[in-house]
Amino acid sequence: MHHSTTVNGALGGPDRSYVLELTYHLPQRTQINTPISPSPAVQLHIHNPTTGSEISGQDELGYLFVTVSLCREDGEGLLPQNHEIQGTVASLEPINEGTQLSDVSERSDSGADIPLDQQVGSFAHFSNFKIIRPGSYRLKFMLVRVEQPGSVPPGNHGVDRGGSRVLTTYVPPDVIVAQVDPVSPFYG
Repeated sequence: MHHSTTVNGALGGPDRSYVLELTYHLPQRTQINTPISPSPAVQLHIHNPTTGSEISGQDELGYLFVTVSLCREDGEGLLPQNHEIQGTVASLEPINEGTQLSDVSERSDSGADIPLDQQVGSFAHFSNFKIIRPGSYRLKFMLVRVEQPGSVPPGNHGVDRGGSRVLTTYVPPDVIVAQVDPVSPFYG
């Protein structure tokens, strides 16, 4: 399940629809104070909502970033930051811009088992994300766009200095159990 949001276009351009998708399944278990392995990564898909076609969004990648936070096992409510440490924000990086989609699709019927370095698109990768308290959690990813001054409707208070806007959120169904004991790679 992913969440899609259509918003007014970037930098005065056409409307766009944004979707975050988990690049691969998260591990079922992780050791506290150790980076999650494989590390969380999401792919951004930007669509023209009128035609439904996917577009690159290259014109706005410099204004987009993804955050990741912990939420309860039921997927509701963000937990305080004292449950997580490091690696909670990532910029979107285009990967394999020169690779043809047909080259990738020949390797697999679904993108789920294609290694990250062979996939085409823009990704946010959280290689240092750690959970520091034992428990069962889900991750919440938020796509955020930094707004330029003048692009945010003026409010009732002061001068418009820009800001940021959450474009879409995504909470994968995968539950991660953070435990004190080391995690076996065979039973992850």
